[in-house]
Amino acid sequence: MRDTFLQNRHQDQFEQEGYVLFSQFLPPAVVEALRQQYFQWDHDLGEGFHATMHSHDISYRKKVHQSMVDHIQPHADKVLKNYRPLVANYTVKEVGEESFFDFHLDWNMVDERKSRSVTIWVALDDTDAHNGNLWILEQSHLLPATYRCGPGLRLMAHNGELFKHKKLCKRALPMKAGDAIIYDHKLFHGSPPNLSDAVRIGLNYAMAPREIPAIHYLWSGGPGDVQSSPTLPIEAREVEDDFFLSCIINDSGAAKKYTLSLDVIEETLTAYGQDEVNQHILDVDQERLREQGYQVVGSLFDQQRMQRGMSWVIKAKNITKTYNVQRTIESACHAIRGLSFEVEHGETIGLLGPNGSGKSTLLKILSGITKPSSGEVQMRGKVASILEVGTGFHPDLTGRENLFLSGKLLGMSTEEIRQHEKEIIEFSGIAPFIDQRVRTYSSGMFMRLAFSIMAFLESDILLLDEVFSVGDASFRQKAEERIRNLKSNRTVILVSHDIGQIASLCDRVFQLDRGQMIHKGSPREVVNHYALSSWLNTSARLHNEDNVDDVALMGALSKGVWDIEYQGSKVPIEAIYDEKLLQEKGRLSLAITSPKSIWSTTRIAFSIAQIGQPPFWATPVDAPPTSSAAERQIGNTTIDLSMLNKGWYSITFSLLDKAKEGGEIERWPRALSFEIKGDNNQAHEGAKGFSGPIVCSTTWHYNPSQ
Repeated sequence: MRDTFLQNRHQDQFEQEGYVLFSQFLPPAVVEALRQQYFQWDHDLGEGFHATMHSHDISYRKKVHQSMVDHIQPHADKVLKNYRPLVANYTVKEVGEESFFDFHLDWNMVDERKSRSVTIWVALDDTDAHNGNLWILEQSHLLPATYRCGPGLRLMAHNGELFKHKKLCKRALPMKAGDAIIYDHKLFHGSPPNLSDAVRIGLNYAMAPREIPAIHYLWSGGPGDVQSSPTLPIEAREVEDDFFLSCIINDSGAAKKYTLSLDVIEETLTAYGQDEVNQHILDVDQERLREQGYQVVGSLFDQQRMQRGMSWVIKAKNITKTYNVQRTIESACHAIRGLSFEVEHGETIGLLGPNGSGKSTLLKILSGITKPSSGEVQMRGKVASILEVGTGFHPDLTGRENLFLSGKLLGMSTEEIRQHEKEIIEFSGIAPFIDQRVRTYSSGMFMRLAFSIMAFLESDILLLDEVFSVGDASFRQKAEERIRNLKSNRTVILVSHDIGQIASLCDRVFQLDRGQMIHKGSPREVVNHYALSSWLNTSARLHNEDNVDDVALMGALSKGVWDIEYQGSKVPIEAIYDEKLLQEKGRLSLAITSPKSIWSTTRIAFSIAQIGQPPFWATPVDAPPTSSAAERQIGNTTIDLSMLNKGWYSITFSLLDKAKEGGEIERWPRALSFEIKGDNNQAHEGAKGFSGPIVCSTTWHYNPSQ
């Protein structure tokens, strides 16, 4: 899907949040000109909330639209990537309770599976909770695409299942005059009533990519639902850009107030010569509809619509997988033991665990390659997977032929595959070899092509098993970025032994051990748990409220003795830190006791690392003074560790040879360990979800922008 914004930081926020806020998007002079124009042209559209689109005077609507294009498009072109205007409105809240506008979706103006239409909403007055500031429903743009025949269809916002989705929270957005929000048309939004003593004015500026045709969706079968009709009569018709300016909203009755008159739609389409354009978006029988989790609750005539009834796309209930190695019960291998979980639409899930923990077996069950011995798995949508190098490729076909074969297996047409062919080959980086048989490919070339195909061809769920274990660093970095871009509209399950990769890419992580799920939660929490349990070489027990993990029972290692070989005999070096000072003050008070004799030819250094990660901090230990006569010397130092993130850390000591430019003679790995809990620390609160070792508080000072 093409980018919406010119700048990457705006695009990243848009993908994650569904909107981007801009301070002083319009200069004060433009804001005042648009306000005065509204009062000069006011059509007296009644009480409560109203917009220019509610007027039946087409010439008035087009006049408002053109004026807003002249004022706003130059500013839109500075932030959006080649977008054109489709319809512009004043959006006005008169004073009174009637101006309340519940959560709703804007018009569906393009095929949202392939592109995005957006709205620029600009405040022409200062807005707050008292006069009807904008509300948005956070993360609602990640819900599955729906088909909207007009503005204001609200039923989906009232559905109880929607508000059970843990990510959906209402957020108020007070704004200053001239501020703007650019939001995805799939983002639910609304506003409280205007209870001030003055009218509140804003504007809507709906846009679509210049190269994408405008689409209008309509219900062609009349009132009814899936029980009375074996197919869903939802049609998509390509329309001219000014179609949305010309449709009259039917206000003949309260039940149809925000539903377009289908008679007017048909007349308008006829005028544009689009009668033959009749693409059925959904044409599925009842059984397939239920399998995909759809629920039809009425027709557009009743302001009701089709939607997904629940948010999960993968649901596993008490699944097991047993292999009888020698056809006897005694020799049975239990690869999966009673796993139950749900994965929501748009989530990226990481699977961590040692070899033999059941990760690959679980992916094979989810992909349908093997069936569980017991339990139930439900999947919603098309599933694409990369489970082993070369899986799914025919060795005697060329790379290009396998590309088309994979697309066909995903249910895509030849034309749809051709639309992605060039970008897949370019992304894979194996263009010179794309017409050679894949039996001649290296393992890295296999994985490059397999990942590129699955990442660009259309699927709902993507299963990846150690896809980055082969291939070079540059492709790995490019592939990781591609996964981040997929997160808004695909569900991804990723198996990797690279805990840094899991932490940076995933929303949640499941830790498996011997076929059981022993831990699940945020990436930082599970990665730390996995790294520590691996380091201690222990298997944690099943996590429940009554038990404590074995890892926690072992506690921190605050002291230790290191026996080194020096001049033919063993010499002890002792290290200890003050655990109480570390937990209360965030300061590491470290004491090292060493024999004076070793310092003539060697020196000591130590490093600190998050457990399971490379060191991020290292320093030499100062030598004791030569004037001291005592053979054993105690050296003390104190290090401020308040900048460390929550998690477990280890200290490694090294004995270095002075004569060989500091070459390492001996190492004491993970000599000491400690946990940073980060309690009552605002910096740690701000770093939730971040898995790196350093967390620093910063203070920002602002001045007015020129």
